[in-house]
Amino acid sequence: GGLIALFGALATANLLNFFSAARMVRGRVAPGIGFDREIWHELLRGAVPLVANALALTVSYRIGQILLMSLGGPVEVGKLSAPSRITEAFSVLPDALMVTVYPLMAGLHVSDTERLRRTAERSARYLVVAVGVPVTLCCAAGNEVMRLLFGPAFADTGHLLGILSFMTLLSATGT
Repeated sequence: GGLIALFGALATANLLNFFSAARMVRGRVAPGIGFDREIWHELLRGAVPLVANALALTVSYRIGQILLMSLGGPVEVGKLSAPSRITEAFSVLPDALMVTVYPLMAGLHVSDTERLRRTAERSARYLVVAVGVPVTLCCAAGNEVMRLLFGPAFADTGHLLGILSFMTLLSATGT
């Protein structure tokens, strides 16, 4: 079915999720339209940096491949895509931290600012260590990592893995 069938399948899956969730909370949540300017202002103020970061990451991961396809061709795109896939895996931990620890920190913002500060420091420290170790490994032994994961044809892309890994460390820590 091509691209239209793909979009149709994704839209159907999203609609099924929506209706399933609506059915599960039907008795507990009353439908209605409400708009509280202060709440929306606060939500947007907190969400805009996260959205901007996600957009910047998406564009930075993909724009290089698009430009490279027009300038170099599919072989070069493949040689960039392989290290890109490895470094994209590094974002799993920051994403997990965002959906688990950050809501806790949002709750602490109101009740216990000292505990919030300690939790933020600790989570940032753990994040840098957890992402920093694979980034350091990829920077130090990029050629060997690429050879091991993708074969000898990709061994010369280790320098790309090192560069992309360092950039991933910066983005994972919100820099």
